[in-house]
Amino acid sequence: MLKALLSLLSVGLVTTTGPVVVNPSDWAHYDCHRTKAPITVDGVITDREWGKAKPMGDFTDVFQPGRDVKYPTTAKMLWDDKYLYVSFDCVEGDIWGNSKKRDDLVFIDNAVEVFIDPEGQRRHYFEIDLGATNVVVDLMIPAPDYIGRTTFINMRYDVKGLKTGVKVYGTLNKRDDKDQKWTAEMAIPWSDFKGRKVNVPPKDGDSWRIQLFRVAGPKPYPDSDQLLSWSKSPGVFHEPRNFGVVTFKDK
Repeated sequence: MLKALLSLLSVGLVTTTGPVVVNPSDWAHYDCHRTKAPITVDGVITDREWGKAKPMGDFTDVFQPGRDVKYPTTAKMLWDDKYLYVSFDCVEGDIWGNSKKRDDLVFIDNAVEVFIDPEGQRRHYFEIDLGATNVVVDLMIPAPDYIGRTTFINMRYDVKGLKTGVKVYGTLNKRDDKDQKWTAEMAIPWSDFKGRKVNVPPKDGDSWRIQLFRVAGPKPYPDSDQLLSWSKSPGVFHEPRNFGVVTFKDK
């Protein structure tokens, strides 16, 4: 499994554009506001607090920059003293997934991904992927390299206390009908980041480097119809210098 994982994470091998480190002016920015009430993590994005959160901005194609996005994605973030909350609303006409247990190859299914580099030091960042079957793969990546591959992956890393939920608006794995979308929520505990050189939980005005991805379409990766990112990262997933900037606000 590790060999398969390493192979699939070598996304630089399937690019139609070479990996690019973008200018800081191209980083996506988001103000993540404190929620006044805990979020119920069930995949149904109906909490009143989500209605107050602003969308994080348009996702763009990783490997074909400028290509029209066929699968619109809306992501939002909130936080409180215990968790970073992330929600995704993913338009998808054919929702599918084969993952059944934690650390299966979730990212070859319909999936959403959160990459977190708390200090912005461009190493030892975290990856949490959630598939349409509500299965998680969580990884710690100490040593990414520029061409999109990773030189080491800590697969034994688990986010203790992680909460996830998924709601499918359609029929999962029924390939001959028309689905609408799927939605997902994560509650990522701050306790997992203790020991890092950042405030845990963050303080008002603190900024972390974070990236969001989505694997969309009816085909397994790497032939998926579209691989999308929130902050521009042309031709590469594992380039922390392209992560967006999330600033935490107390109100």
